[in-house]
Formats: sequence, structure tokens, C-alpha cells
Amino acid sequence: MKYYIETYGCQMNVSDSELISSILNSAGYTAAKDIDEADLLLFNTCSVREHAEQRVLGRISNERHRKKSNPKLKIILLGCMAQRIGQRLLSEDSGIDYVVGVDQYRALPAILEGAPSALLDLIPVRSMKSSCPSIRISAVDL
Repeated sequence: MKYYIETYGCQMNVSDSELISSILNSAGYTAAKDIDEADLLLFNTCSVREHAEQRVLGRISNERHRKKSNPKLKIILLGCMAQRIGQRLLSEDSGIDYVVGVDQYRALPAILEGAPSALLDLIPVRSMKSSCPSIRISAVDL
């Protein structure tokens, strides 16, 4: 399975994206060279300003169409924004499959393998099949 990470926010988020890539690579996933070949879209976010949050949500909304052509595709919101407003986003039809807070990155492989959400303290929205691997980090300045 291939994954693609977009990083929004501060230098800490760039570091977290590198950690997430390392975790996924160790679990056998591969980074996609291009978003079009990804089975997993990860949006690592910052929650400092409302404008930044709106920008991320707009980006996720723009990528929802990919689920039609790739039914295995999963969209995961990571980071402090996920922690802060993830519950609300999951109750809406946002297209997000999982929200993962900053202390839950190491659980990503288990999430993707379908571990029970109660065990992981995560909130799955849908159970779609997905695949992802390698490392691609795209930093976006806010």
C-alpha cells in the first residue's frame, strides 16, 4: 500500500510527518511519489489559527473525489487539529476516515489493519479497505 502525507503548520509538524513516515515504512508501507498513486492520504495538521484549519478542511474536501476511483482510499487527519476538532469532523460527512491525535501516531499500522477502535482510543468513521507504503512529505506553509 502507498501513502502520501501533506504537512500543514509548524516545524514540529514536519518532524511529526517524518516520524509517521518512519512508522509506516517500518510496517511495510511505501511512500507514494505522487498523490495520484496513493491509497492513503494523511493530512498532518496544526490547529493554531482558524484560517489554517479551514485551509486543511478545504484541501480534504477537494480530495474526496479520489474515493470514487479508488474505493480502498482512506483519508486520515493527524495532529493537533485532529485532537481538537476530530470528534466533530467525524460526526459530519467530511470524507475523513480516521482522526489520529499526536500521541497516537505509533498506532497507525494497527489502525490500517483494522484493530478495534476502543483498543486504540481512535474513532473510525468507515471501514474501507486501504493500502499504503513509503515516504513522501509535502510541507505547506500557513
